[in-house]
Amino acid sequence: MKNINWLNHFVEFVVVILGILIAFQMSTCAEKKMQKGLINEHLENIKAETAFNQRNIKAALELAVSSKAKLDSLFIILPEDTALQTINNFSLALLNIGGVYIKKNAYRSLTESGDIRYIHDFKLKNEIVNLYEYYEWVKGIDQLHVNTYDKSYFPYILKNLDLVDGKVQAADVYRSKDFKNILSSYRFFLVNRIQKYSDCQQEMADFLEHLESEK
Repeated sequence: MKNINWLNHFVEFVVVILGILIAFQMSTCAEKKMQKGLINEHLENIKAETAFNQRNIKAALELAVSSKAKLDSLFIILPEDTALQTINNFSLALLNIGGVYIKKNAYRSLTESGDIRYIHDFKLKNEIVNLYEYYEWVKGIDQLHVNTYDKSYFPYILKNLDLVDGKVQAADVYRSKDFKNILSSYRFFLVNRIQKYSDCQQEMADFLEHLESEK
């Protein structure tokens, strides 16, 4: 009976196992490197998108603040007969309700691809999700204002003011109870928008600061 070289078989077995382990480790390292590359690319896109949204929020905030100034001036000069031209001009200027466009392409790419699961920093992942949820909140405030505008301000202006030549109308058009209530409603939502835009600016600044600290 032929003797079996158990030592040789054992060595071969160990070599095979080590080969498998090394191959598995190399595969794992390659996968982690690929995941890190994907996440870095996503984060750069999120960063660029946030900067884009910052510019849009800034522009929307500036317009909202300007509109509020016009509204506040309107309330002050409404009783003045000599200010009808200015009142008319402000009323027409307020037709530009403003609003903000927020891009979400980079975020959709991150979430819809499933790559968000590769972000192991829970705080960072949570901040990304919260930022884009905050955008929805901003959008909701905008929409509330638009709904009120569509139902009250625009119909009143369309019916009572001259949108073609911008001619001044009778004083009662600007001093009616309906118009004053409409202006008050307009201002209420505008103040809320200004606050929400300002809060969103801070959210974006905090997010970008955290993103930079992760580098």
